[in-house]
Amino acid sequence: MSKKNKIKIFVAYHKDAQRIESKILTPIHVGRALASNDIKAQLQDMIGDDTGDNISYKNPNYCELTALYWAWKNTDTDYIGLCHYRRLFNLNFYNAIDTTYSFDPKFLTKIKMDDNSIEELVKSFDIILPSIYNTHPFGLPKQKMTNYDFYCQEHTKEHLDAVISIIQKDYPEYTEALEKYLQSQKSFFFNMFLMKREYFDQYMNWLFDILNKLEKILPIPEDSYQSRIYGFIAERLLNVFIIHLKKHNPKIKIYHTNSVVYAADCYKPVDINKAQISLGTKKYLYDRESTGKSNINIVFSVDNNYIQHCSATIASILLNSSCGNNFNFILLDGGISAKNKEKLEKLKSIRNFEINYIKIDNQKFANLPLNRSYISIATYYRLLLPQILPSNINKVIYLDADIIVEQDIAELWNMDITDYACAAAEDEGSLYQIKRLKLPIQNSYFNAGVMIFNIEYLRKMDFIKIWQEYFNKNKDIILLQDQDILNGTLNGKCKFLPLKWNANGRLYSKDNIIEHIYSYEEAMEAAHNPAIIHFTDKNKPWMKTCTHPLKTEYIKYLKHTPWKNKTFLYESCYFISKFIKPVKTNRRKFISVRFNKHEKSIRLFGRVIYNA
Repeated sequence: MSKKNKIKIFVAYHKDAQRIESKILTPIHVGRALASNDIKAQLQDMIGDDTGDNISYKNPNYCELTALYWAWKNTDTDYIGLCHYRRLFNLNFYNAIDTTYSFDPKFLTKIKMDDNSIEELVKSFDIILPSIYNTHPFGLPKQKMTNYDFYCQEHTKEHLDAVISIIQKDYPEYTEALEKYLQSQKSFFFNMFLMKREYFDQYMNWLFDILNKLEKILPIPEDSYQSRIYGFIAERLLNVFIIHLKKHNPKIKIYHTNSVVYAADCYKPVDINKAQISLGTKKYLYDRESTGKSNINIVFSVDNNYIQHCSATIASILLNSSCGNNFNFILLDGGISAKNKEKLEKLKSIRNFEINYIKIDNQKFANLPLNRSYISIATYYRLLLPQILPSNINKVIYLDADIIVEQDIAELWNMDITDYACAAAEDEGSLYQIKRLKLPIQNSYFNAGVMIFNIEYLRKMDFIKIWQEYFNKNKDIILLQDQDILNGTLNGKCKFLPLKWNANGRLYSKDNIIEHIYSYEEAMEAAHNPAIIHFTDKNKPWMKTCTHPLKTEYIKYLKHTPWKNKTFLYESCYFISKFIKPVKTNRRKFISVRFNKHEKSIRLFGRVIYNA
């Protein structure tokens, strides 16, 4: 019987979390030399990277590399690897699980990260690595970038250029692999791998020699995120090392596999009970007693493409607000036809209001990026508010047109923002966006779809000049259009609203692992008591493919608009897709319904008119 290979995969921890441990999977406390006594006490049951030959004190800049260094200098196993307490390999090729809420032994077996499965896999492969991804700006998978451009956008160009210089001078045999990687639009990340010892030692000698030379010439960035410089550099150098290794060892066996992430409670999908969601009661139709009087200014940026959806938003505002409130709707006009303006006037059959239009010249935004197919140039109009609004208007609520208002918007209007430039709710990906824009984390990142603007404050700070300067300086990292510009310009000047005033789409989605700061409890409260439902991202309630559980709220309020004839098709399709049993049909029939594993659609004369 052949001797089994000795294998160790170290699982890096920097704080207390569920233990992932077996004969092969070995927890290690990274950065223990600098850890607080409380953290040391919580993680005292695992190896610390501060014993033996170590660089534990470098952890703030080296991240998980301090565990790799410790393993290199203090172990002698045949195979050595690294994972994270929140991210493991998913070695089950037939199981595409990418998130979990427990790394218990049963789940480890499911993803084939149990000892027996790992031992079997290394019989066939020399190196195991994460999946290869397309390199692209956040949220824009069709706009691929080279790895060089991506690093320069996310981090610091001068740091990468210094790495290039060192390799060209001291490791010229790697320059071909380096150039190939930097010009490629694909990469793998996380500093995760499992390697045969001979390749591991080769990689460690090469990697730490380069990093030691970098330390002598590069200052550590002051920003806490960017200070993790050597961890970021190592992610790229591992790609270069593998490219070089494959060229010079064509018979080497490498396996790229998926990874699975432990989703902390704040990323856990909200446990939605649709019956418990509190929605608008159309109080205006039934309650004729005034509860106070507010003259409320509400701004939209719209064109003909969104005017129907804007009408549903306005209807929801009018119907769910007390009788004593008066409304002045200001539409920043990106091309609204006279016919559609006439239709909007008919909304006054619900209750009276004032409506004004401000025509916008799109040429003012000719140099600003448009990188989302479902967002038009009109999204930038709000950046001109201090200049284009009448001088007697000092405060407005700004709303996107893909929302439904479920509670009295006067409550939002009456919030005191005297000492702030604006008020807004946290974005569904706030933590990631803060890192990307290099903003102070204590100020968070807001979603710009629902905002209260203190116009007087903006005029005094010369807002238009400031946002233009910010854009010109940071145009290479502006991905989320005017939302990025507003966050970069008004960071620290924004009052944060309860999340219910901008209940984003991910609150109702099973895919909610994008990094944010708000808690699970806040998400639960907002999802079940939304004051404003915001149909963020592509999941719009008027689209055939919408999966949002509250999409019928859009239909409900559209019924009160001149576009109410559209609701019959929406409701019919929704009803049929939800209740009709699967049937096999001929497409030539007048109406056909098709259900199978891959398709759930309704056809009229053979043409798809609805996809569930």
